[in-house]
Amino acid sequence: MYRKRVMYAVLDWGLGHATRSVPLIERLIEHDVQVFLAGNGSSLEWLAKRFPDLEFLEKPGKAIRYSKFFNTLKIAQQAPSFLASALAEKEWTQEMVRDLALRGIISDNCYGIVSEKCPSVLISHQLNLPVPSIMRSPAQRIIKRLTANFNEVWIPDLDSSSALAGKLSHPDSTGKGRYIGLLSQFKSVEEPAPTELLGMVSGPEPHRTLMQEAMVRLFEADTREAVIVTGKPGGGTEVKDNVTIIHDPEPQQLAELLSGAQTIICRSGYSSLMDLATLGKRAVIIPTPGQPEQEFLADHWAEQFGFTVMEQKQLEKAEQVPTVTGTPPVATANTVATAILDHFIERL
Repeated sequence: MYRKRVMYAVLDWGLGHATRSVPLIERLIEHDVQVFLAGNGSSLEWLAKRFPDLEFLEKPGKAIRYSKFFNTLKIAQQAPSFLASALAEKEWTQEMVRDLALRGIISDNCYGIVSEKCPSVLISHQLNLPVPSIMRSPAQRIIKRLTANFNEVWIPDLDSSSALAGKLSHPDSTGKGRYIGLLSQFKSVEEPAPTELLGMVSGPEPHRTLMQEAMVRLFEADTREAVIVTGKPGGGTEVKDNVTIIHDPEPQQLAELLSGAQTIICRSGYSSLMDLATLGKRAVIIPTPGQPEQEFLADHWAEQFGFTVMEQKQLEKAEQVPTVTGTPPVATANTVATAILDHFIERL
């Protein structure tokens, strides 16, 4: 019997878009769908390790460049090239639909991976960009334009007042959105790994390295047993005094570390926050400097859920590990999303 063919594309801005895609990719495989994973950079490398038997496609796309200072300006200057990348993605996607006889497309924040010749779904929680009020109307027009060719927009969030993404995902400004609940690579953990201090390093350079160096200094001075996870594929493990650095843990190992940690320090990236909610953990959250989305999410989680927030420059100067506070939102991941995916597969 002819297998249904679906292309699943992920954005390469950190590993979050790749990790949160795991349950949906696994569900496609369970349905015997032939999956083509499209991406580039570290996200595609991570997925290739997680799903070695699948077929991989390197899509067009421009790598974002960051700087130590004035990140917001740096990102804004690159906007024209990102729009050009979306056009290149769209042209490439039409070729893939034709050459691979694709029956469907699922795109995690890749706005150019869409085709009018087969059902196309966008996964995104960023429906209302965190911009100054004077820029909101133009920003909404851009979102409308970018989502116009997708059949549906799947929103990984709760459809309630306790939304994890706050006004980023509410209200649905596209007119075609479906709230699919949370997405997380993690499931419940039966045997957590007791860990006193756990640092989760992520983000673009140079901020990834700055965060890691600050954590190593802080944890070494604290003297308690500590683990730092860097999320770098193939990096192995290092031990420095009381600090163990694990570059690329297996998903189950990472889930056990997170579940057993007394104090967690991590970015306020949305996929990381969904993982915390899935495992029922609180953390000290640190937005990547100059990323308005992470800065908004950090403020939202501080106000809504009582989480401790630090700026990266505060972490770099800290002499003591900050106190973790707050109550994580209660949410079950993946159940709603996989049910919606099942229906999508049936329609192909």
